[in-house]
Amino acid sequence: MSGSSTLVVACMGIVALVCGCRTTHDEALRETGLRLSERLEGVEGPVAVAGIYDLSKNRQTKYSATLEEELTQILAGSGVPIVTRRRIVETAQQEHLFQKPWFVDPATSAQAGKMLGAHVLVTGTYNWRTKTIRLLLRALDVETGRVVAASEGDLPENDDVVIQMLGKYPVTPPAR
Repeated sequence: MSGSSTLVVACMGIVALVCGCRTTHDEALRETGLRLSERLEGVEGPVAVAGIYDLSKNRQTKYSATLEEELTQILAGSGVPIVTRRRIVETAQQEHLFQKPWFVDPATSAQAGKMLGAHVLVTGTYNWRTKTIRLLLRALDVETGRVVAASEGDLPENDDVVIQMLGKYPVTPPAR
């Protein structure tokens, strides 16, 4: 990741502190993704983002797919070589990769990463807290199953889109 990305993250944090602004879900996710990108510096080969699970449900959800897609964009935007989402979905369907949670066993995660054609697999979990979503990410070397980088973040549950996606309450369209 370049120094300019680090500067952007730092500036976002300073602005939020000075003006007392609450961080949005997207900003917090971006900060978490950029921290992971910094920690992946020097790691060679393509990275796949897949297998992010809801700990409370012990499975992937629509929100899991959204997190994976957004993290893929953040990492790609910071210069990390990425395995495309389409390839991940096609391989997963063919190999039945999503039947068991990957986070249970690093060896299973590494095997899944190899099938996806990645050198590193970014996987993780999220869990609900009061007004926030705790996101834990791990980047695994697919040859060894070893964690080569990690990042975590608390994503505020303050955006209507997130609240609607999570089914907390229906967002009604604006009156015309």
